[in-house]
Amino acid sequence: MFSLSRLLAGFAICLIGNLSTRAATLPSLQVPRAKHTPAITAAEDDPAWNEAARIDGLQLSENAAFKPKSTPQTTILLKWDLTNLYVRFICEGDDIFSPFSGRDAPYYKGDVVEVFLDPKGDAREFVEIEVSPNNGVLDQIYLCTARPAWGPDGVLKPEIVGRDMWVFPSWNLDGLRTAAGKWKLKDGSYRWIVDMAIPAVVLRRTGRGKYEPMTIRANFLRYDFPLKKDGANGNERNFVPLNWSPVAAGRPHRSPGRMGYLQLVETSK
Repeated sequence: MFSLSRLLAGFAICLIGNLSTRAATLPSLQVPRAKHTPAITAAEDDPAWNEAARIDGLQLSENAAFKPKSTPQTTILLKWDLTNLYVRFICEGDDIFSPFSGRDAPYYKGDVVEVFLDPKGDAREFVEIEVSPNNGVLDQIYLCTARPAWGPDGVLKPEIVGRDMWVFPSWNLDGLRTAAGKWKLKDGSYRWIVDMAIPAVVLRRTGRGKYEPMTIRANFLRYDFPLKKDGANGNERNFVPLNWSPVAAGRPHRSPGRMGYLQLVETSK
């Protein structure tokens, strides 16, 4: 016998299952509380990073125009204490392209690493931090004054971006500390490291004044600009966007719903 209640219950189970499946496609990482505080000097031999959680490798962003045969190795280390979230990027590559300088320069047009954080997790306010191999910093905050809505690619709908999305590039994250270092290796390739200490002020909308066991939405990216082997003038470069949680190429700032999950825990399992 037909039962509307059973039909609705079945629909709800199906819907919840679909949402769970979508959520499961986003990466999640347990980040341990720091036993030792990193120096934030980008020194290769800082032992405090040995106890950190690791992300070994980033994937090519969705719809990237240039698809290299292999992507450059990127390792990310993470840990936290009451005052800071600590992030280290270790980047390998054929060369380093970093033509900009000064606070809030367009570092995304050269080699750069990026962190996006949404501690509240509702895509209404999130922070972007970029650091270049020369320790140039771009930091800005995004606000959404309406309920966020995005398409199948995870990018916010144009009407939301045009009417309800606000970015403040002149905003500076008080207490942010960064360091960068770079080396040429024996095989002619390069390694560069960026350290960040991201202060707990980013938690303001959560009502917290310090980091503690909690879940934070986040994404981590690296932009690499290798020389084109067939470039007409020898200076043309390809754009290789890499990400932890999958976003459309060049659109992480329009994809807050695609951020993964950092689970801050007392100790890692």
